[in-house]
Amino acid sequence: MLLPALLSGVAWAGDEAIVVTGSRLPRDGEGGIAAVRVVDAAAIARSGQDNLADVLRRDPAFAGGFGPGNSNMRNSGQGLNLLDLHGLGTARTLVLVNGRRMVAGLGGASAVDLNMIPIDLVQRVEIATGGGSAIYGSDAVAGVVNIVTDARPDGLTLNAQSGIGDRGDMPRQRIALTAGSDFAEGRGHGWLHGSYAHDGGLLSSARPQSATDYTGVSIFTPQGAFNLDGTIYGIGFDPAKGLVFNDYDGGTLQKGIPLSDGYNRNAFRRIAVPVDRLLVQGGLDYDVGEAVTLHLEGQYGETRSRTVVEPYAAAGGDPARDGVSAIEVPGGIAIDNPYIPAVIAAEIAARNGDANPANDVSFIAFRRRLTDVFERSSRNVRRLWRGVASLSGETGGWRWDASYVFGRTMDRTAADTLLRDRLVFALDAVASGNGVVCRDAAARAAGCQPLNICGANTASPGAIAYLRGGGGLQTVLESRVEQHVATATLSGTPFRLPAGPARLVVGGEYRHESSFDDWDADTNAGRTLAAQADDVRGGFGVASAFAELALPVLPGVEVQGAGRIDRYSTVGTVAGWRVGGGWTPVRGLSFRVAYALSSRAPSIAELYTSRRETFPGTADPCNGVTGSRTNAFDAACRAIPAIASAIAGGGAFTYSAAEVQAINGFNGGNPSLREETSRSLTAGLTLAPRAVPGLRLTVDYYRISLSNAITTQPRSETVQACLTDPASTACAGLVQRLANGKLSRVDAVLINGGGIRHAGIDLGLDYGLPLSPDMDARVGLRWTHLLEHERQAYPTAPFVDELGQLQDADHARLGSGYRDRFVADVVLRRGAASLSWTARYLGPIRDTKDVVSAPVAAINLVSAVTYHDVQMRVTLPGAAKRELRLGVTNLFDRQPPLLPNGLAASGLLGVETAQEYDSIGRAFYLGVSMRF
Repeated sequence: MLLPALLSGVAWAGDEAIVVTGSRLPRDGEGGIAAVRVVDAAAIARSGQDNLADVLRRDPAFAGGFGPGNSNMRNSGQGLNLLDLHGLGTARTLVLVNGRRMVAGLGGASAVDLNMIPIDLVQRVEIATGGGSAIYGSDAVAGVVNIVTDARPDGLTLNAQSGIGDRGDMPRQRIALTAGSDFAEGRGHGWLHGSYAHDGGLLSSARPQSATDYTGVSIFTPQGAFNLDGTIYGIGFDPAKGLVFNDYDGGTLQKGIPLSDGYNRNAFRRIAVPVDRLLVQGGLDYDVGEAVTLHLEGQYGETRSRTVVEPYAAAGGDPARDGVSAIEVPGGIAIDNPYIPAVIAAEIAARNGDANPANDVSFIAFRRRLTDVFERSSRNVRRLWRGVASLSGETGGWRWDASYVFGRTMDRTAADTLLRDRLVFALDAVASGNGVVCRDAAARAAGCQPLNICGANTASPGAIAYLRGGGGLQTVLESRVEQHVATATLSGTPFRLPAGPARLVVGGEYRHESSFDDWDADTNAGRTLAAQADDVRGGFGVASAFAELALPVLPGVEVQGAGRIDRYSTVGTVAGWRVGGGWTPVRGLSFRVAYALSSRAPSIAELYTSRRETFPGTADPCNGVTGSRTNAFDAACRAIPAIASAIAGGGAFTYSAAEVQAINGFNGGNPSLREETSRSLTAGLTLAPRAVPGLRLTVDYYRISLSNAITTQPRSETVQACLTDPASTACAGLVQRLANGKLSRVDAVLINGGGIRHAGIDLGLDYGLPLSPDMDARVGLRWTHLLEHERQAYPTAPFVDELGQLQDADHARLGSGYRDRFVADVVLRRGAASLSWTARYLGPIRDTKDVVSAPVAAINLVSAVTYHDVQMRVTLPGAAKRELRLGVTNLFDRQPPLLPNGLAASGLLGVETAQEYDSIGRAFYLGVSMRF
């Protein structure tokens, strides 16, 4: 089945005891204390997915995480596939490969990019809920995901699959070849794997629910909008707001921007980023002695992706009135600019000659989409190298293992841009005997070419080349992440008790992580139209010692304890522990309970990232305030003199959409951060009654409580804190307002503040039964019911209940808090053929914003959504094992709900709920596997 039931912390390989995620102790029976479940290779194949991340996100334990469906608008990390266990954040989900750490996929981070895992090699994925720092160290706060790959592929296997949406788009293809063989009379085994996968991505315009910009079309048009009243904020869809001219029809000017003429940004954006993946991996095992085995493994991965973002929206105006962050061209367009249309020049002359200085024009404020100058789309290339070397053996009944892991990720993202000062020079044009030229003599000497933005497609090739530094100027981010991990363990039986042998594991580890984010010099200096960003360089080392002990105190009763001490070069000494027990009163029934203290040390980016500009569009609770409105912060808003003045005549203090978009801010790290800590409780049972062969039922309760959480205080809550108490630590000078009272800048720095409370019940059911001598059926269910899903922004803030809430665009919230999610499937097999059906259920959502924003309630109600997938598989006769598979995902073409950005709390882009719901629609795939 797609999502098998929870296991009780044990997996089997014949009669041999093996190690299962959540413990380093080998085990040969039930009674483990970790709540672990397994997704096996057969379930992965039945999903019809080409990427392991897409398989696991269907599991109710995972939130949307980070992937191609929600990374189009980011300036780094496009196309990554990161897991988010229980919605507690990708940084709090530890991903292992064969029990070992893997290098991060993004500079300064710890999260693993699942794009780099060949899905064809995966035997199973073990998912352990609850803190695992006592076993594995930092990052295992929400739990551990261990990806177990085939250690000894044998023979030659070819796997190929091709799929497409039923609208003829979103193509997906994958081809993989794996070969392995013994050598040296069976003492050694070598293997090699290569695969290529293509995911074509999808434009927002390809689906009706995302083809239109539901925030309202933009007033930054390719034709340009101009205001003679001195501010860009007078430019809008309302002709009464300032004198506005727009050039749409071959030079014809009109007053005001009709809504139908606004700019649709979704015509350019992507629902899903296209990703191409090339993966090569190989391994070698060799018995170098009677009880000593050498293991070597090497891996190379490469991904390529491309985002599509609408062209840049530039503005010119008065910094004192509009805010420095809102404009690229201080002073706008000079009134002697020869490109000014005659009708605007006539209006300027009339105003300046009417003896009324109140309406004199000294410059023209403007807004214009630079569609004819450059795109903001970006290209990303990400490469990974990883090597593993280990020696393992047995001496005197004790097993030992020593390993070294090296990993490196190189990432390059490049996006088109232009130089800010050249835009200023090019727009400051004057007439001369040689035609129209740039006013500044030094700029002319440097090659300045004048830019005409009065109308669509008016930029000359010479002006474009000048602005883009010869035509190829890009904002470039090059990142390098490097990891070294050396680990040694010793396990065995130190003594025996009347109920059985005690089991002990002791070990030590040293890990070193380093990261470097290198932006181009122009971006460092803030000279381009991209957000200013500084380079980030840092690293840390951590030396660890750990031990785990299991004691069989009575027949069927075992208690376990684990402890670990980590010494970080950054935060000092950190300790983690876990205690618990398992009880198997009768065969087929077992109980388990565990309580753990875990921690997560701050990442390199969290410690060392310096200021980085962003435009988050922060909501001001004062928006819409009047003299009589009684929302939560209205009294504090009216206490601001500029706001009081604005509403003194009985009006309202309001923002336009463009004003909200112009609010900037800087994000930054904090070298004073400490580790965050969590306490987790898990308790459950497994029932596999002998009276009902083939039935397995598991129920687990879990609760995770996180304190000193490393978090960026949500900007909206920072603004609220500054209204309530400007002297509070939650405000701390992070908010700036213009002289007119409107927000201009809201910064966000990382802090150890607040906490998270998350609790739920997991239920798993797996039932297989024979129907006839050549037919059997299997039914599976995986259900999660959330009991608690709360976040606290900073220590004195109240906990915010996020049950029934979607993740937001800035990931300030916890992952989506569906109260109920389940996956059910049925597999029917007869002879060489099988038919499977899978239903995926996402419970209803009542999405809410802060009460002061008063969203439209009906828009934020989302009913339950169920997706249905089917697959048919047939094994063909012959010496080679050949299998055909045909499948359909989202069989009934269920479309995603629409939560428009700006009107709903989720605030997502493109298809606003793309990271949680299926935005593709019905899709088909055909695959073939052959083994020789």
